Amino acid sequence: MVRPGFLILPLTAAAVIISIASLSASELSGEIAFEARLFPNAALEARQQDAGLAIAVEPEFYHDWSAGDQRFVIVPFVRWDRDDSERRHGYKLG
Repeated sequence: MVRPGFLILPLTAAAVIISIASLSASELSGEIAFEARLFPNAALEARQQDAGLAIAVEPEFYHDWSAGDQRFVIVPFVRWDRDDSERRHGYKLG
């Protein structure tokens, strides 16, 4: 279950980025990746899964000022993996 407060920070950040972007040279881009893993052979151990699912999000925002002499860049990265906690990055739920 996602807590309602979980969305406040991302929505606030998005509003600030949009406000800054409208003032001068800025760009917002990024990548969203969905990964599905299927294993055709039977698992050797009970803890192994037959399939896996992961989602990664990597937005990129940059803002130039001082006629392009100054630049601010932020590239956060978040990955959620259904079965492998070692591959989860950038967030904490629950």
